[in-house]
Amino acid sequence: MKRIVANILSVSMADIMIRLLGFLTTAYLARTLGPPEFGLMSIGLSLLGFLNLFASPGLHLMGTRDIAAGASDARRYAVTIVVTRLLLSCLLFAATTAVCVVAVADPLARDTIVVFALALFPMAGSLDWFFQGKERLGLVSASRVVLAFTYLLLVLLLVRASEDLVGSAAAFVVANLVAATVLLFSFLRANGMPVSFPDFSEFPEVLQRSFPLGLSLLLGQTITGLPVLVIGIFLTAAEAGAFNAALKIVVVVLLADRVLSAVFFPFISRLRREAEERSAQAVALILKLVTGLGVPIALLGVFHAQPVITLVYSSGYERATPAFQALFLYFLVTLMNSVMMAVLLGWNREKEYLRVMFWGTAAMVVLCFMLTAGFGITGTALSLGLGEMVMTVLYSRKVSSTPGVSVGRVTIPPLAAGSAMVGLLLFTGGLGPVVASLLGLAGYAVIFWSAGGITDEDVATMREIFA
Repeated sequence: MKRIVANILSVSMADIMIRLLGFLTTAYLARTLGPPEFGLMSIGLSLLGFLNLFASPGLHLMGTRDIAAGASDARRYAVTIVVTRLLLSCLLFAATTAVCVVAVADPLARDTIVVFALALFPMAGSLDWFFQGKERLGLVSASRVVLAFTYLLLVLLLVRASEDLVGSAAAFVVANLVAATVLLFSFLRANGMPVSFPDFSEFPEVLQRSFPLGLSLLLGQTITGLPVLVIGIFLTAAEAGAFNAALKIVVVVLLADRVLSAVFFPFISRLRREAEERSAQAVALILKLVTGLGVPIALLGVFHAQPVITLVYSSGYERATPAFQALFLYFLVTLMNSVMMAVLLGWNREKEYLRVMFWGTAAMVVLCFMLTAGFGITGTALSLGLGEMVMTVLYSRKVSSTPGVSVGRVTIPPLAAGSAMVGLLLFTGGLGPVVASLLGLAGYAVIFWSAGGITDEDVATMREIFA
């Protein structure tokens, strides 16, 4: 079995566990804390996301690519990246604490933000990027399962009421520390103790190289982290909690995106060096599979949004239903964008990738403020999807310039089959949700295959590349 298949299987199985554990954690916290405190926790996590990007401005992504490309003296290189990230984390934690003491009047909010910021240190010390570059994704996945399980266990022990909000932040810090320790021991066992400390003169050069990737990641974090902060500005913490609750379910469904990001990036980087033609075939095939699977999942999510929200979070979160439906547009285009992002980064086309991210993020930011102010959290959810759609259009123009890859042609069969599925779901809705869903999926599969969604040539390519 080829390494790419083994990696897909290991990441997929691990991510099923991670998403399940994360799902249970989110549901428990949402029910126990209540919308206002859960919203405050969401704001703290969003701020941590931005801080972590400044603590690692593209360093981990650059490190993955360089290790995958066969960087010399990988042990010393890993130490340089980790030490750089730890130094930046110290500066950011000190600045965050000072700002909170001066500017945040609410003691609960202040303590929550500061404790979440402590997670910068174990996140900086994590070597998941190193093992991802080595394509040892089984180990990376195991560490993330440990993180998710530890977080759930600690949340169950520490969070019993809305007053225990700071305990949820402390649980997150400890869980990240445990996961980072697992990877550190694995690194030391395989590579030994580093024999020398990195030269401080190396840090500016490392940061300069990683800056374009760091800027692109900052733009990406703006897409996922800014909406919660905007809701906090225009609306209330309870609304932020409702939006984040809906988003967390979509994140669980975005298992495929996580697999693509972890597997496809190092794979396409390696395959590009070996054979450009095979690389183009792999890109076209992955795009077909992603769109073909993403469309029916998104449609089922839209049709069954309200019972899912109520089942997971109780009736107190019903206000999140319209936003949850709108987020499935974000889900679908994110899957496609993950493939095309991996292509541009794997082929060292960072400048093109950065331009796409900039314009897509700019569109999302403008739409987020406008639509949130006008339509509440449903407008926020729409701004995410529309911003990603801008990126999809720009990405497709870049990727389609590669011979053998036509993004427009790939999307025709799933869109045609999806239109038929919508009709079937509406027409058979009186038969019950389960029967209607099964009939809709059956109709989708027939039309997708008939329209050339997957051809015999695609099957042959799949066997050649992934068998």
